[in-house]
Amino acid sequence: TVLLGDYKAVDVSASVGHSCAILENGAAKCWGDNSQYQLGLGNTTDMGDSTAHSDNKMSFLNMADGRTPVKISAGQAYSCVLQDSGNIACWGTGSYGRLGYGSSSSVSTPGTSNVDIGTGRTALDVQTSASGYPSSYYYSNSGNYIHTCAIGDDELLRCWGSGYNGQLGIGSTTNIGDGANEMGDNLLVTDIGDHVESVALGSQSSCAIREDGQVRCWGYNGYGQLGHEDNTQRGDQTGEMGDDLPATE
Repeated sequence: TVLLGDYKAVDVSASVGHSCAILENGAAKCWGDNSQYQLGLGNTTDMGDSTAHSDNKMSFLNMADGRTPVKISAGQAYSCVLQDSGNIACWGTGSYGRLGYGSSSSVSTPGTSNVDIGTGRTALDVQTSASGYPSSYYYSNSGNYIHTCAIGDDELLRCWGSGYNGQLGIGSTTNIGDGANEMGDNLLVTDIGDHVESVALGSQSSCAIREDGQVRCWGYNGYGQLGHEDNTQRGDQTGEMGDDLPATE
């Protein structure tokens, strides 16, 4: 596309209002709705809706200290990137702690801060979530559904943001990442009974593939989306995760 120019993309992610891609030259671009700084450009100008936003006028994301993005994920009004160092950077609206920086403040660019998932811990993957509603509805009604998860280099899962429906899988509905002393070594592991191969996030639920190939899902279950042949929500109370979390069959 004209937004990406002559470079091939190696990763792409799309959310309700914006999209992001990593290019073969190691650079990244985001375009679409920018009302909450989710494009990471330090402003709130939408991109991709005008010929003025051609590839030579649309800015690349400014990764600090020469970092190279290897994985990008566009969420609801925010974005996160996994860098070649194994560090995670997030930007956009910080409501409900979805950025993982210990506050609800917005962040306008990738910046120099990393999401702290534990002392000496790096990440293998990061995933964001979206509500599925347009921004006009989202900001007044469904912001409490958004969460973020990362697989650490220990192959364990850690999640932060809204815990409204138990989607963090930590046995409570507490929001994580919007207050002091909630991240880093205080960030709880989401226990699915095994190491984690991959994770996918819905608006109010989460699913992961374990090392043994089995799938485990938790969070809101009003439509049976956890695949447990019931409508029981899981992950919001003690005794529901780990070996107590049934397989999705």
